[in-house]
Amino acid sequence: MRTSTWWLAVGACLSIPSAAAYGDQAGASASLPKLVIGVVVDVRPDQMPVIDFERQVVNAISSAFEGLSAEGFVVAYSDRVQWITGVSTLESALRDGGRRINADSIVAPPFASVLNDSVAEGLERLASEAGAVRKALIVVGEGNDGASSTKFSTVLQRAKGDSVQCFALFVATHRSQVGRIRQYGFDLMRLASATHGKIYDVRTEPERLDKAVTDLKRRLVPQS
Repeated sequence: MRTSTWWLAVGACLSIPSAAAYGDQAGASASLPKLVIGVVVDVRPDQMPVIDFERQVVNAISSAFEGLSAEGFVVAYSDRVQWITGVSTLESALRDGGRRINADSIVAPPFASVLNDSVAEGLERLASEAGAVRKALIVVGEGNDGASSTKFSTVLQRAKGDSVQCFALFVATHRSQVGRIRQYGFDLMRLASATHGKIYDVRTEPERLDKAVTDLKRRLVPQS
């Protein structure tokens, strides 16, 4: 069953050597291993009503990590995976990617979503980054998949196998959960739970987004 489309989800995945590294740590920023962050954005036609907020999310992430020595890239998905930027400095990749994010006008079949495929390609790109000990994958998208050739179980196994910590920020004009019933984002919730991550229901409220991004940075860069 197709869920409401006036929302987006943001999931972040951080590669850390061991579960012990998930907690707060002391030390200077200079001691941090190389950090690479990939951003995956949902650009299906259904996302047109929230495309500006998608850009706002990407810009907020860029601003939160400003000044840190990090690299990144942006990839989009609808009924296919579309690379928006290659790997470059994080600020450059996110600012450039944010400006180039646009919703597709048509997909085939209607409402097709290859979330799993895009996450898999993002994980593969991160794996190819030599020297990147800390790797984050931030997913900005619907949170449910309907057309990928990659199974969620494959994505989950790969993320866990690479010690990737995952997060999700749910953005919508309505709540992601009503009572005990979750409306969307089931797989991203499972991914976050299985990898010592966290989900945030920020809806379309800037204040909620600011708090979520602040907490996200604290978790990805505990010394900040």
